[in-house]
Amino acid sequence: MTQELVKESQLFKDEGTKAFQNGQYELAIEKYTKGIDLLQKIQDISCDEKRAVLEFNISTCYFKLGKLESSLGFAENALKYNPNYVKALFRKAVILKDLKNYEESIRFLRTILVLDPSNKEAKEMSETLRNQLLQQDQENKDPLALLKKELEEFDNNKNKNKGIFPLPTRVIVFSQRDF
Repeated sequence: MTQELVKESQLFKDEGTKAFQNGQYELAIEKYTKGIDLLQKIQDISCDEKRAVLEFNISTCYFKLGKLESSLGFAENALKYNPNYVKALFRKAVILKDLKNYEESIRFLRTILVLDPSNKEAKEMSETLRNQLLQQDQENKDPLALLKKELEEFDNNKNKNKGIFPLPTRVIVFSQRDF
């Protein structure tokens, strides 16, 4: 019975992969989900790797569909079955970066580099994010840079909304000592 369920799950995985390759992400999600459902009937740790791969594949589909929150959830599911699954860790880091959660993204990239020190993508992304954080930190210390950023956001909102829009809230007072 167990081997039959594993084989049938593999067939759903293969069908999901075929659908994914054809850009049919919703269909791929359905197939991968059916594969997971079959594996859930087997309460055996030996299937955890297969479950992790299927969860990651669903995460990838949602990522391709631009549904970052769903993609993040399935990447986290994959990591429950295999906490050292580098692909799922990287997917999570990318999504966190896209959600502008740079510190958390860097934390997952560090985990990847502990598991796989030669991972070029993780090294490059980590370095890029660190540089972004340093630049942000510098801008946050410079009141003129903050004001400029708020004015740019103000202009962007004004052009988008063409009606009611928020005014910049920061007021900077300079004394003669500043000049």
